[in-house]
Amino acid sequence: MGNPKQGYNGQIAVDGEANLIVAGTITRPAADGGQLVPALKEAVANTGQKPKSSLADAGYRSEEDLLTLEKVKVDAHMALGRGESQGGLSSKAGPATNRMHRKRKTKRSQKAYKRRKVIAERHSGGSNR
Repeated sequence: MGNPKQGYNGQIAVDGEANLIVAGTITRPAADGGQLVPALKEAVANTGQKPKSSLADAGYRSEEDLLTLEKVKVDAHMALGRGESQGGLSSKAGPATNRMHRKRKTKRSQKAYKRRKVIAERHSGGSNR
């Protein structure tokens, strides 16, 4: 019997204009799927404002979350495949996923999504300039 590993998965919501973390949550599930809306709810609780938009990588892909974001009118841009690829959609993809697939093909969405790399996942070789 091996040693069980404790693992946690951290989520953050970042105000892209102010470059401030506005929410942070820790969850037990290793996957990010289904964690986007709870992180955004935490951001609303902390700031008192609904975000205008949301940028998320493919790990957050969730039909339920996409439907919720549409319902509350958050302009979401979510990758549906690895990297900049949108991947192929299966015939089982839900309607919100199909709408996101079409949206992510637009230049406006591609431009918006590129900001994600410099907002929440900024990497540098030792300097934050």
